[in-house]
Amino acid sequence: MHLRSPWADIAFGPFTLTLATIVFTVAITLGTWPVTIGSAGFIILHSAANVARDRSIVRRLGRDYDLVQRRAVQVVSDLGQLAADQFDLWMVDLYLCEWDWSPKLRRPFKLPERVLSRQLSVSLIAERHPPPTTDLQSGLHGMCFQEAKPFLWINEAIHGESPDNAWATLEDSSNNELTKSYGVLNVSPLIDQLGKRCVGVMAVHVGPERDVVHKALGALRSPQGCHRINNACVELHALLVR
Repeated sequence: MHLRSPWADIAFGPFTLTLATIVFTVAITLGTWPVTIGSAGFIILHSAANVARDRSIVRRLGRDYDLVQRRAVQVVSDLGQLAADQFDLWMVDLYLCEWDWSPKLRRPFKLPERVLSRQLSVSLIAERHPPPTTDLQSGLHGMCFQEAKPFLWINEAIHGESPDNAWATLEDSSNNELTKSYGVLNVSPLIDQLGKRCVGVMAVHVGPERDVVHKALGALRSPQGCHRINNACVELHALLVR
C-alpha cells in the first residue's frame, strides 16, 4: 500500500507549504487574524503529515532491512563487475528524511527541521566516514532530493573540468567538505518508475586515489552503470513505500 495518494502529494508538497507561509506572513502583517489562524493551522497540519510520512518510511526500512541491505549490496556487486571486478572500491549509503528534534541551545535558535539521515551503509572495506546527516536544503545530497535528479561529483581541482561534474554548481564550502570524504560521489534520488515521489537519496562513492577515481568514473558513466543505479533506486523506493 502506498503511503500517500497523488492528491496528498500535491496538498502536502513544498508548493503548498511555501504558499501557506507567504499567506501567513502577509496576514499577520495586515492583522487579518482569521486568515492568520487558518494558514498557521495548515502549516502545522502540513508538518505533521510529513513527520508521519518520514517516520513510516524509516520504519519500513527497519522491517525490510535485510531486503534493502541485499539490494544495496547488489549495487556494490554490479559496479564492482563494471570496474574490472574491483568490488572493494565502492561504498553505498542510503539517506532518508527525518526530523531533527535536537535542542538548539545557542543562538541563532532553530526550530526542528527535516534533514537527510544516513540509515544504511554498505561496503567491503569501510575506510570512509560519510556524514550521518546532511542538509535537505543545500549541498549535493539536498540538491539531489529537491530536484529528484542524479548528480556526479569529482574533485575538479585535481581531476580537471568535465561537463557532467556538479562541482561548479556548489559553493566552495560544500566542495571543500566533499573533498574530505570522497574522490567520486554519485547521488541518485530514490524515486518511483515515473521519476516522482522521492523518498531519499542513494549515495555511491569511492576514495580519492587517482587510479580508483579513473575506474569509478568509467563504471558510473557507462550506460550499464547508469541503468543499474537507476533500477536499484526504483526497487529501493518500492521496498520503502509499499
